[in-house]
Formats: sequence, structure tokens, C-alpha cells
Amino acid sequence: MINPGSRPIEGATAAQAETNMRAFTDTVRAEADIARQVRPVATVGEPARDQALDADGRYGWILPIGEHRVSILMPGVDLAVVRALNAATPCLQVNGEWVWWHSAAGMAIPATRPYILGGQVMGS
Repeated sequence: MINPGSRPIEGATAAQAETNMRAFTDTVRAEADIARQVRPVATVGEPARDQALDADGRYGWILPIGEHRVSILMPGVDLAVVRALNAATPCLQVNGEWVWWHSAAGMAIPATRPYILGGQVMGS
């Protein structure tokens, strides 16, 4: 079954995708701060535009998180539309996976190597 949010987007612009990407990067940083309370998470860097990734009204970005390079396809429509949560909402693509905004930030944060929390090995 095709995710309805992965359909091509009409009227999208690179400028709007850039605005959305700035907001998304802030959201990823906030998610990373929360995740750091229980596991190591690398620093979230500044996104870089990658036009080679552009497709169907979504614009490509690479978001560095530590040594990882997270590929993002950001819809180029109004941020309120991208943040909505219904079948017509355009999805982001995070490392090749279609996902709605509400889950995308968590998916962007790379898994970390195993670590110890409260005497238990976590993240393995």
C-alpha cells in the first residue's frame, strides 16, 4: 500500500521548504535534548541543501548529526500543512522512509552504540 502522504505535491517551492527545514532542525534539536536524558546523542549540525535529492515537490537536505548524515526530503508547502496529521498531509522522507512531521524528528536522530543505563546495557 502506498502512503497517501508520499504523493507528489503541487505548488511547492524551495523557499518554503527552506523555511520548513529550519523549523524541522529546531524540532530535531529539541528531540535530541530529550533523548540525551537517557542515551548519548551527537550534536545536530546545520542542514545543507542537496538539490540532487529533489523530487515531487520535496526538496533535499542533508542534516549532520555527529558523524551521521541524515537525508531529508522536505515538502515545499506551508508549514501548517506539513504539520497537520491526516491522510492528505504531505510526508517528509527521512533516510528513505516516508513519515509525517510528528514522527520525523525522532526518526532523524541516529541510533547510538550500546551504553549502560542503570546497570543495564541499552541500545543494543
